Amino acid sequence: MADHLEIYRSAQSLPALFFNSAKGKKHKPFLWTKKHGAYVADSWGKIHDDIINLAKALKDMGVEKGDRVCLISENRSEWLVSDIGIMLGGGVTVPSYTTNTTLEHLHVITNSGSVGVIVSTRAMVEKVLPAAIEAPSVKFMICMEPIMIQQKKTIDIQAFDAVLAHGQGLEGSAEDMLSALKRDELATIIYTSGTGGTPKGVMLAHGAIISNCMGAHDVLAQGWKLGEESFLSFLPLSHAYERMGGQFFPIAIGAEIYYAESIDKLVDNLGEAKPTIMTAVPRLFEAMRMRLIRALKDMSPTRQKMFQMAVNLGTKKAKGESLTFWEKIKDVAAEKLVRRGRVKQRFGGRLKALVSGGAALNEQVGLYFKAIGVEILQGYGQTEAAPLISVNRRHNST
Repeated sequence: MADHLEIYRSAQSLPALFFNSAKGKKHKPFLWTKKHGAYVADSWGKIHDDIINLAKALKDMGVEKGDRVCLISENRSEWLVSDIGIMLGGGVTVPSYTTNTTLEHLHVITNSGSVGVIVSTRAMVEKVLPAAIEAPSVKFMICMEPIMIQQKKTIDIQAFDAVLAHGQGLEGSAEDMLSALKRDELATIIYTSGTGGTPKGVMLAHGAIISNCMGAHDVLAQGWKLGEESFLSFLPLSHAYERMGGQFFPIAIGAEIYYAESIDKLVDNLGEAKPTIMTAVPRLFEAMRMRLIRALKDMSPTRQKMFQMAVNLGTKKAKGESLTFWEKIKDVAAEKLVRRGRVKQRFGGRLKALVSGGAALNEQVGLYFKAIGVEILQGYGQTEAAPLISVNRRHNST
């Protein structure tokens, strides 16, 4: 544990956190994406090289230390490569939500003074390009997916793969770029509406997010033995919560990350990815609870009775109430047949903890999941804190 904490203390930047974890993992799977109906992995080595090549290419395109680059994309491997590549080259990542309108993208790009924009799909380009052209500071746009668009004189439009290939032929090393980054320097600007009004840009240093990762590690390591972990990422990476908990923390502990296809396919992806840790929001837990209750109606009377027994006994234990001798015997059966059986498999079979954040979790929902053997840690935070402020420990998860 002490060695892990030293890694956080010594890391001078978020890219340094990645490169430290990537050592010795060249051929090991890292980022998993659904392609042609099956999850396919990009190795640590590939992502390592892509990040370096992007950083070199961005510098060659004129991105200087402190320059902002706007990132607009769904959760995918190119998001992570772009995020860390921008930072490695000395730039500042400025995420913008994929759900934003053209006018909202324009505000984020203009207010941050972004010199470039990295965008994902053709549909996203159609929303973002008018904003990028109108923004006076933007010099280039990089598109992750092939697009059919006429080159505009006011803005240089390039393909993501071509930019990576260009970077590969340039001079420069990760070591030199890492040495130029400092823990207290600006890493990202995250726009949030807060209590309302025009979104404000929250400026976060490398050290703020690294400190959050160290805190998250401390919380989870006290409750579970951390080893070869895997995460299922589906909350937007443009939000501070998923950025820290679903990207940089997994990076710090050398975990694999699976990108969910969509919220509609989340249940299927859970079974395929088999995550050990997952961040989520209260409304997801509420939806999952209702799904479990509906599924219960399709079970045989015997299974319904067994499941309800697991809920009743689990609730009693979660409230700190003692079980009678016969209840303890019944609870052993409920543990084996329900909690470690049907429920565990529904979440992929390897789940250790679910972390809830973004809003308050209804007490009855939390109690329900505790009763059926699913651990939920409830956190509180805000973007300005990068974002973690507090979270309960496993021994106090009711």
